[in-house]
Amino acid sequence: MEKINLKVYVNGKEKTFSVEKGTTALDALEKNGITVYAPCGGAGHCGGCRAEITGEARFSERESALLGCEENENVHLLCSTELLGDATIVLATDGAEIEKDGIRGEYEISRSERGFGLAVDIGTTTVAVYICDLSSGEIVFDDAFLNPQSRFGADVITRIAAIKADESLLEKQKSLLFDAINSSIGRFSGDKNDISRAVICGNTVMEHIAAGLDPRGLAEFPFEGKSLFGCEYGAEQLGIDISRGASVYFAPCIASYVGGDISCGAAVSGADVFDGDVLYLDIGTNGEIMLKHDGRLFFCSAAAGPALEGAGITCGIPSVEGAVREVKIENDILLYKTIKNKAAKGICGSGVIDATAALIDVGAIDETGRITDEERRYLKTVNGKKALVIDEENGIYFTENDVRAVQLAKAAIAAGIRLLAERSGADIGKIDKFIIAGGFGSHINIESAVKIGLFPKSVEKKAVFAGNAAGTGAAAVLLSDEMKRRAEKVCGGEYIELSTDGKFSELFFDEMGFDV
Repeated sequence: MEKINLKVYVNGKEKTFSVEKGTTALDALEKNGITVYAPCGGAGHCGGCRAEITGEARFSERESALLGCEENENVHLLCSTELLGDATIVLATDGAEIEKDGIRGEYEISRSERGFGLAVDIGTTTVAVYICDLSSGEIVFDDAFLNPQSRFGADVITRIAAIKADESLLEKQKSLLFDAINSSIGRFSGDKNDISRAVICGNTVMEHIAAGLDPRGLAEFPFEGKSLFGCEYGAEQLGIDISRGASVYFAPCIASYVGGDISCGAAVSGADVFDGDVLYLDIGTNGEIMLKHDGRLFFCSAAAGPALEGAGITCGIPSVEGAVREVKIENDILLYKTIKNKAAKGICGSGVIDATAALIDVGAIDETGRITDEERRYLKTVNGKKALVIDEENGIYFTENDVRAVQLAKAAIAAGIRLLAERSGADIGKIDKFIIAGGFGSHINIESAVKIGLFPKSVEKKAVFAGNAAGTGAAAVLLSDEMKRRAEKVCGGEYIELSTDGKFSELFFDEMGFDV
């Protein structure tokens, strides 16, 4: 095959590759180890893998519909651009902004030993890595990065579909993950050979892929996987570059869509032993929910979709530099803030919630989510779609279709909370503590979330932000036998499968509208 030269700028750094003529830009980047956020798995449906591309290339005719928020004629979709000659690609960033800190919990270290331990939280969108001093329990290194599996889609269902279409992609997704984890470990100043044991947590699908277990059964009725974990693997077997013979404990999962991230997070936050009623929520592609009432634990997983993480949104991006994270309208003027105060590149999950709340606050949308026809300086029609203008110069808009995506997500989570309350006999109005976990939860404006109906008004003043409780929970399980036992005990709660529950469907449609 004829070769061409591809120049790539990532975070301002130049990289040059020789690639096959006729390959797509997305494939060319992936084959050269550059992770690109591709929410639909490169199927050309979402417009999420946009980048500045110049040179000899053939561009897709469908791009104009998907890139309505872009005014730069050099911005194209990586998945739909064929490289026909020498070309240049400029990527905004390859780093993730994630809440790496979190509630640490109170527990005693079980064994005083020399060396280090590794704790990894495998999120669908982001991965957090912690290295702990085993003698003191201190976290001596932490790191976070975009999950490289995002090349195969923004959510677990898309990634399972990729494996279903090509079984070899299970090993591919696994190796991409551990290559990235090993690169992170390589940034640790200590000796990686002194890392003698590890704990991995994540949702049940992420743990399956990390263990090399076929996850396809999780996506098909009766939604059963190969394992609920709470078991050990060898580091060499997995491909983790730490001490030879090191053991890796996979955190126990509650059910097919409530994973080890929740068992670890519930334990380290104290939700499992709190003397009172607790609502625990980790918002991601799935809204994993736990409700503790009268000493009993109830769980469900609401399929929120990726909208609350910025995916599937017209100008949506992950929580990277330049992502719009706050939006408000004051005195008929739209104001916003971006991560690290960089030039706006798109809008992430917390900004999506704020933008929806701002539209409700000024009466610019009705109860169905339709943007009104009133003339306002911050409203505009973009490619035939009504939209909120966030930054016209940088082409950042929040459209009526985006509002619909938010409606679906918030209805799923709100209905899941109501169903757990109904089945447990709890009164949501009398919840004693509301724990919001995860990087997304740490940046959310609680008032905006209540305004759009994501959370019930009654829990607003009870909210506690736990940060990345899954990651710090994995570290706690690494260090403490007591925390390990508690994480395992959490898994004895009652799980409710929402996809087959008729009452959930009723509640879901009831929660679709906005209270305006």
